[in-house]
Amino acid sequence: MNVETSIALSISAEAARAMAAEGSVQASMSLAVSAEATRATSAETSITGSLGLEQSRALAVEASLSGYAQQISDAAASLATQASLTASCMQQGQIPAQGGPSQCTYAGPSTFPVPVLVYSQANTSVCAGGNAGGVTADANVGPSSLTLCRRVTRPGCGSIFVSPGITYTQVSGYVTLYQSGTIDGFVTAYWQGEGLSVWSGNTLIWTNVLGFSSTAASIYACPALGGTVPNATLNGQWQCQSGNPASTSGGGIFYNVPLFGPNAPFAYPITSGSKIELRFCSDEGTSEEVYMGAAVINVLPRPVTTPFKNVFTMNATNVASLCVGSAVNGVLVDTNVGGTGKTLCRRWNNPGCGSLFINPGTVYTEVRGYLTLYQLGTLDAFVTSYSQGEGVSIWSGNRLLWTYVIGGTSNPAGGIYTCPYSGGSPAPSSNNGQW
Repeated sequence: MNVETSIALSISAEAARAMAAEGSVQASMSLAVSAEATRATSAETSITGSLGLEQSRALAVEASLSGYAQQISDAAASLATQASLTASCMQQGQIPAQGGPSQCTYAGPSTFPVPVLVYSQANTSVCAGGNAGGVTADANVGPSSLTLCRRVTRPGCGSIFVSPGITYTQVSGYVTLYQSGTIDGFVTAYWQGEGLSVWSGNTLIWTNVLGFSSTAASIYACPALGGTVPNATLNGQWQCQSGNPASTSGGGIFYNVPLFGPNAPFAYPITSGSKIELRFCSDEGTSEEVYMGAAVINVLPRPVTTPFKNVFTMNATNVASLCVGSAVNGVLVDTNVGGTGKTLCRRWNNPGCGSLFINPGTVYTEVRGYLTLYQLGTLDAFVTSYSQGEGVSIWSGNRLLWTYVIGGTSNPAGGIYTCPYSGGSPAPSSNNGQW
């Protein structure tokens, strides 16, 4: 009885609540609909149409997205500008200023090496120049189907050149090499050994030498296994490894063993602005090969505390006005040289020398720049009575600063008249590597 009464009262109470709620809901719904009708009318007046509010929101979102897209575009443009500024500053031996968006600074040395060459399986484009003295890439080498860089001339040497475009105080990095055949370490006509050497101009930075075997003692092995010791002029700037685990000769066999690499880096201090050269050398033909699978070459920019002043610029538009001089030891202009349409500056005396003189108008502590030369005929490099060689040399008073020498051919078969690295007559010691 009490339970039934309780239930009845509960149901009755719920019914009352439901009825009250119904009235409340109806009232609320009526008010809500009325309010929405008012809002809709207002929205219709301002935007047109019952969907105007949603369209307005959509337009707002679209505008917001457009703003984000513009921000992204602006950020990308800023990064591109910064990259361009960095490159421009580095060419002047400087770094971007922290406080100015378009300024370079001379304050303080850079402590961060700058990569000037990167060779990897994802970037093999630097292995180019398939001519005599050059390099080429072989695809699908070995069981790992690697793309490896090698010399073109076999036997002989091949080189990759890269111009940092700045003055630097250190060259560092590493190379990863692979070996094909039984290479002979330091038993070779190449004083830097058989393998891959890194140069700054004509100064040796480092040489990575490949030996006959990694296990068998022999004069052809690395010095650690009793092999021939390196030339004293290397001054410890070398490493030696071998990919051949056997004690027997393996002519033509590719050894799928990466040598040197990031665990065998090098670093050498040198103040220079010269091109960096990676030189592959072996005195055998296709029976042995020096392959490069990876490389990273860095330079450390030299801090500059005084700005450089341009004192001379010659190009196609002003060569006729700048290449002037008397018939005695002077220069003159030739037009349409070789039928190419080029206007070029040359010596007046033939045979002999001709000079351009430039007055900087200030006291200076360093001279830097570059020349672009063209060759007519077979010049003789250092086989000449001119100590600076045949080509164009730059002097400060009576002091040789640099000489650009031209050889008879880029083919090592050209003999003594080729450049020294191709077997030509060596440069006089008085040039002190400034060539």
